[in-house]
Amino acid sequence: MGIQSMVPGELAHSGRPYSVETAEAGIKALMERFSHVNLDLIYGLRGQTRDSWIFSLGRALDYEPQTLSLYPVVVRRMTNIMTSKAHNPELFFSEAEKYEVYDQNVALMASKGYRQESFTRFTKIAGGRAYRQEASDFKGTPLLGLGVGARSYFGRYHYGTDNIDWSAASPIINAFSARPFDPDAIASHGIELTPEDLARRYVLLGLTLSALSRKDYASVFGRELAADFSEELKALECLQLVDLADGDTYQLTHAGFKYSSIMARIFYTGTMVALEEQYQAA
Repeated sequence: MGIQSMVPGELAHSGRPYSVETAEAGIKALMERFSHVNLDLIYGLRGQTRDSWIFSLGRALDYEPQTLSLYPVVVRRMTNIMTSKAHNPELFFSEAEKYEVYDQNVALMASKGYRQESFTRFTKIAGGRAYRQEASDFKGTPLLGLGVGARSYFGRYHYGTDNIDWSAASPIINAFSARPFDPDAIASHGIELTPEDLARRYVLLGLTLSALSRKDYASVFGRELAADFSEELKALECLQLVDLADGDTYQLTHAGFKYSSIMARIFYTGTMVALEEQYQAA
């Protein structure tokens, strides 16, 4: 359940149409009916302070959910947050402040008995993953997106329909509804990944799960992991971002979790970087 904040003003600035009271009623209903509840919170929202963030996190922890996902606010193109930050940058956490808050989150969640599973997710679920669908997707199970703006990941084909711009949402929805139901209408943009792209994606997502197995990589691609990515993995080990404690599986260290999004960039090909820059400039 996406809560985002327990402070009314922060909810309003983030475009959430519900009250804190409604959110808390929803949490109580979920906790009564489900054995595994995940609550999402966002830090770095417009006008948020360190104290108001700790207040929101503390209120969420009072419910003792099995899993908490703590996301730093992300400024994306064509969003209200991007416009707001451009006009009032002082109302948002700096990148350095977000990392400081992250460190505080990690320490607090550990003190409450939560196990860190990713950069954002902390869980009390014992054995296995708290978010099994993500783990399945990251290991290569095809993911089919349904609806307007949905993205699909099907083997080497990654595709979707329109990128959602809130100001043009209605025309996008209407255009989607009017499309014929045939194979030619399922995608308006996408990419066909090369064998190298697939291998790099496998490594990147395996590290994100803190579970990149050399044996599994060899089974999937018919090559040794060290032969394909020796230089990158050695660099990560030297920087103490990954650990190969059991001799087979690379796992993230505390520093690896913290810098996992940056760390992923070393597995990008020049082609992917160029495509990303081209898209962002459009």
